[in-house]
Amino acid sequence: MAYCSKGRVCITLKKPSQLKTEVDVAAKENFDFAEALESVYPLLEIVFSYLDYNDLQTAALVKKSWQVTASRILEKRNDVSWITVFRKKRQSYVHYSKNYLYNNISLGIILFNYRAVSLSDCFCCHEDVSSRKIKFSDFLADQVVPSGTEYCVIGCPGVASMFSKQVINKSSVPLFDGCFIPPIPNVRVSMFYCNPIHMRDDHIKPNERLKCLLLFCKIDLEESVYDIFEHLLPERDFRSVAVGGGIIRRTVLFPHPPDCLKIRKCGTLCITFAEDMYCESAFDTSSVVINGNNLSSEDFENELLKFKNKIVIRSNSMAFRICCSAKMRKNHESRIFNKVFPLTPLLGLEAEGEIGWNCFNLPDSGDEFEGHKPKRAREGYPTVQHQWSTVIVFVTWGHLLQNRV
Repeated sequence: MAYCSKGRVCITLKKPSQLKTEVDVAAKENFDFAEALESVYPLLEIVFSYLDYNDLQTAALVKKSWQVTASRILEKRNDVSWITVFRKKRQSYVHYSKNYLYNNISLGIILFNYRAVSLSDCFCCHEDVSSRKIKFSDFLADQVVPSGTEYCVIGCPGVASMFSKQVINKSSVPLFDGCFIPPIPNVRVSMFYCNPIHMRDDHIKPNERLKCLLLFCKIDLEESVYDIFEHLLPERDFRSVAVGGGIIRRTVLFPHPPDCLKIRKCGTLCITFAEDMYCESAFDTSSVVINGNNLSSEDFENELLKFKNKIVIRSNSMAFRICCSAKMRKNHESRIFNKVFPLTPLLGLEAEGEIGWNCFNLPDSGDEFEGHKPKRAREGYPTVQHQWSTVIVFVTWGHLLQNRV
């Protein structure tokens, strides 16, 4: 199945190939397929292991025992999955992780380059001898994001993710990237619009501790960002919370929350990682602001190595990179991040203003906020808005790894 953006660009998405096997189950009167699969252990689990996320969700509806087996299979698929699409001349190319469409998913984040594609653009869908037009937003829902998944779409000046060591030619134009976060034990990941004028009290529950906050808005927040902090992040707790984000062109939540259009006009899209205070969890977050408009590759790598030496790294991780769109010599940063953190998928975007502060989660990392409290910052909080900078937010969970350099 091929898709053409405005009749010029074709995108072909195919499901990863599935293995086939032969199973001999004797036929009998009043044959019941569900019972036949369960009659030979572990036949049902073997069959389910080849099903993708959508098919497992459907199989779970058949009966209770199938739901239990499907849930057990999904729990084992707890890595981050991703897909990226870029265009070179008139041809588009698709890369995705091996677990894409198969992984257990909590929510998804889609970045698109608004200079190359718009949510209202029509793709041309070819099926056999017929064709039909489909909006880019519908294309994401139908072909990119697994059904039933909550996700956000962020339109930014540029997409700069790094999911693998693949080399993308400089003449290529990134169209969109998708990153899908699995459920993290004892951590709730949520997305919502936060209006500084009309705050809601249920974003962070009483039994939760905020560990990471990402903010994306269309305008300069100025003082209103500190109103959001005071609401979501009490002053006494800010030192242990990783913060990142940026000023971008557009954000949309799917499925649309109530009064979404009304809230979105003056609201800030927030993505939060909140930890259950009463349950033991193996979860850490950290963030760093790397200032400098003209850093060399060596300088940027040294800053990342310093950051790596001040944080905890676990068996599963992902990172967010928000970079100034007008910054010089920024194209090498994603590649260098992949060199320093080779096992960590990086969801990267360019912004027209960067949001973030330093938060290091090792006890001997020193005063991470020293020198980050100018007069413009709200009393008690460090400065949070930057220019000509790169903000890295690192999220990690699972068992501890050796991370010192």
